[in-house]
Amino acid sequence: MSTPKEKDRDNDDDRGGKRQKVAIDEDEWARFQAEVLDSVALLPQKTFTQNASTTIEAEPVLNNNKEDVSQPEPKSKDDLEGPRQKAEREAKEEILSRLDEEERAQEEADQRVQALKDRLQRIREKRKAGKTTKQAT
Repeated sequence: MSTPKEKDRDNDDDRGGKRQKVAIDEDEWARFQAEVLDSVALLPQKTFTQNASTTIEAEPVLNNNKEDVSQPEPKSKDDLEGPRQKAEREAKEEILSRLDEEERAQEEADQRVQALKDRLQRIREKRKAGKTTKQAT
């Protein structure tokens, strides 16, 4: 142990971590001790005696269920990814959602086109049926 007059200190600057003896001012050391001891003396003694006499009791609990043992929860996919991977994944998801949306729009357009074609076919059939009935009469 070092005396209050000299103390070993690590000095990691340009000396390469060599230990150096540092002289401590006796007056400063005395002021520090007086300040610390005075602050401890000012603390209420009641808290020390209350805490010393306090007893905590708890019933023992047997934990046989291995699932209840507190283990860290497995990290989600978002937690395991770095910011770059997360940004890439979000960009891919956005592209896929746009493709799905475009595919749905295309299917709806195809259905409308098919409905119009069917309607045009029925109109043509009616015209032919009307012409054939006129020609028959």
